[in-house]
Amino acid sequence: MNNSLISVRYAKALFLLSKEKGQVENVYKDMTMLWDYCNNTEEFNELLKSPVITPSKKKKALKNIFDKYVSDLTMNFLNIMVDNRRELMLLL
Repeated sequence: MNNSLISVRYAKALFLLSKEKGQVENVYKDMTMLWDYCNNTEEFNELLKSPVITPSKKKKALKNIFDKYVSDLTMNFLNIMVDNRRELMLLL
């Protein structure tokens, strides 16, 4: 499946859920922060790209990094991305 199509599906699902929950602004801020982090932190990129690091360790790392700064909706989204082995899509 085309990476851009996958990205659009996840983004659309996140948008629709955030709209339903009335958290569009919060999720937008979270995604802006995540995008900035992806573009400015090489160690974070290495974490997401590593095939050696288990999904549970990636989720624990994401929780340690973002839990205090993002909404529960965003944190759940990040966990789903890792569970589905789509964390590399965060770097696009």
